[in-house]
Amino acid sequence: MVMKIKVLLFVLIAMVTQAVYSQTTVALTPVDDTQLGESAGPVALGAQSNLLIYPWAPSFSSRSVLKFDLSPFSGCVINSAWLVLFERNSFGSSRTIDAHSLTTDWSESSAHWNFPWSSAGGDFISTAEGSFTPVWTGVLKADSVDLTASVQNMVSGIVSNYGWVLKVDVEDASQQFWEFYSKEWTTAAERPVLKIAYSGCTPLPVELLDFNAVIENNKVKTSWITSSEINNDYFSIQRSQDANTFEQIGTMQGAGNSSTPLNYVYYDNNPNQGLSYYRLKQVDFNGSFVYSNIESVYMNPFSVINLYPNPAIGELNVLVGSPSDMVVEIEVINAIGEIVMHHQEEIVVGYNTIGLNTLRFSSGNYIFKITLPTGEHIEKEFIRK
Repeated sequence: MVMKIKVLLFVLIAMVTQAVYSQTTVALTPVDDTQLGESAGPVALGAQSNLLIYPWAPSFSSRSVLKFDLSPFSGCVINSAWLVLFERNSFGSSRTIDAHSLTTDWSESSAHWNFPWSSAGGDFISTAEGSFTPVWTGVLKADSVDLTASVQNMVSGIVSNYGWVLKVDVEDASQQFWEFYSKEWTTAAERPVLKIAYSGCTPLPVELLDFNAVIENNKVKTSWITSSEINNDYFSIQRSQDANTFEQIGTMQGAGNSSTPLNYVYYDNNPNQGLSYYRLKQVDFNGSFVYSNIESVYMNPFSVINLYPNPAIGELNVLVGSPSDMVVEIEVINAIGEIVMHHQEEIVVGYNTIGLNTLRFSSGNYIFKITLPTGEHIEKEFIRK
């Protein structure tokens, strides 16, 4: 019987020959990542394209959690492991962000500030595994944190691999935040990665460069590229509505053995409405298999799901769901009809969080208005405390 082990297919980046060992470097994308918003209530935010980390005000902290599949590296020597995050936005001066190993398993489809943890905000080891101090320059750049010792402990079985929680070292009322791209971000090169250099074990038989799922003409287009294949029988394309229980919706024959890049495309002609998740199951001729990363799509009409915290005392978060990538107009209107804020916002397919700084607004009632490229608009009321 084949033991089902969920393994993240990864990309072989480079091979470096050294005096004592042959070292291979790979870059992994997260299996799960999400933000934990203290003020968001029991809302799972895993399908959003951003990760927020901030000390804002009492009861308004936000942390982010990430998890990578490290099972391919069992028995390996981890020569280095760096978590790389790509900046999206920032407000405030530089602060130290710590990475702590989590002690409770979780899923981005259900995790929030109070679940599944025994302590609100995540169960984690109090000593930080690594730290970094991002400095926002106004230009997108990568920040990284050294997690070599932590990854080695996980692949050696010393601690369980439940990933890490990222939090500011001191969560005070300084009203600052740091925003990074999540694995749901449309630009693959700006998603979080864990860069691991290892030795002493064998790479997986199929090198998957990328797996994507996007809406195209009311269908879901799944596509992927392999750089090489060894004994690859077929791919099973799978779909889920909760990111946990998947069903097969189709198969595609593999190349068997190949040393050149190959492109694959499969269309889901009858997608589910709402939020769906897609993944690949790659099966070898001997029956062994591995899974790809999970991609999400959102098939509903555009909607404004929630504004929180409401009343707002500083940062107002607006959770929206979009069926496609688009640029929208954002307006905030006061009680006498004056437009006190106006800007454009890039929205990606699925769930998005739009952050609005309301510190310069006077106390009172306001209307949040979002206008789509079609001219349709949606309005929601909120209170500035």
